[in-house]
Amino acid sequence: MLADFRIEGYRCFRDLKLENLRRINLIAGKNSVGKSAVLEAVSIYEKRSLAGIREMLAARGDYSVEMHYWTSELVAPMFYGSDPDTRFAEYALSSSQRLRVNLGAQVQRQPGRWEIVGETALNRGAYIGPELPVLNFRIDDDDDSLRFIVLDGSVPLPANSKTLARGRKCIYVRTAPRNMDTLCRYLEKIAGTPLEDEVIRILRWVQPDIDRVRTRSVGQTRVIVYDRRGGATSQPLKRLGDGAVKLMSFALSIANCEDGVCLVDEIENGIHHELFDQLWEAIARFAEELNVQVFATTHSKDCIEAFERSYRNPKFDAAFYRLERNGADIGAVRLDHESFFAVVEGTPYEVR
Repeated sequence: MLADFRIEGYRCFRDLKLENLRRINLIAGKNSVGKSAVLEAVSIYEKRSLAGIREMLAARGDYSVEMHYWTSELVAPMFYGSDPDTRFAEYALSSSQRLRVNLGAQVQRQPGRWEIVGETALNRGAYIGPELPVLNFRIDDDDDSLRFIVLDGSVPLPANSKTLARGRKCIYVRTAPRNMDTLCRYLEKIAGTPLEDEVIRILRWVQPDIDRVRTRSVGQTRVIVYDRRGGATSQPLKRLGDGAVKLMSFALSIANCEDGVCLVDEIENGIHHELFDQLWEAIARFAEELNVQVFATTHSKDCIEAFERSYRNPKFDAAFYRLERNGADIGAVRLDHESFFAVVEGTPYEVR
């Protein structure tokens, strides 16, 4: 698991430190203070790939596979204090391994020969070659062509830390419903295992007489359907509403994330407040049994209060962070059990 995590120069963070992380980590704060950006940073750190950056930009609506190029205007907001005219900017994500990603520029002065322009903190020579991860061509400016690149400057871990060195499994549960085809794939991977029984048990929170769930093809698409006890006709999962789909999405995501990291944005979204205690109990059970580290964000005081009640269970290995803005900087306040209890008991200490 990540024990500590530091974000330097990414989006709204000049330098943010999350210290003494636990198996379950809940992050709260006002709107636009960077809660989702924390999850993005962890996702990029764990996935260690340009595809991970593409996925993050696509989820924000900034990028699609139909695009033939990425402009500096599109990429620059990833970097703290950057503007579209900046030639070089960088961010660094660090834990037991440091991951540094640069936005740079190259110029083609001769056909097939690209040179890095401007100054960079990394060793240039190590990154010139066909294996260079390229964001894509931007413009042709007279005789010179310019393109933007991402440089991965990871520092290798010791030989006994190979798992983290190549990145762990990381699943991001966003506020928008996950693609149904992805959910079908997740369900099929755990079909016939005790994990499938756990997922069904969670769905019974909203439909107590569910007997089983399965995938079914409808034309060119696949859907998840559920069977009820007594032989009633199978029904699409979506008939149970957005809350059931959100629960299913979360349960299937964490069930497919063994030895990895599960990120959940606005975990309360679509879930009735009376289910929050059960939700945290299920998260704790999944996370412990599957060795999953969970990062979640929330706006809900009900969700936070249920989180505090779960603290009373000694097996609930969790930490709570509140992001605070101080001028141009954003910091993270970690509340231990005693101070957290004071928050939800009414001490004038803002949780949102």
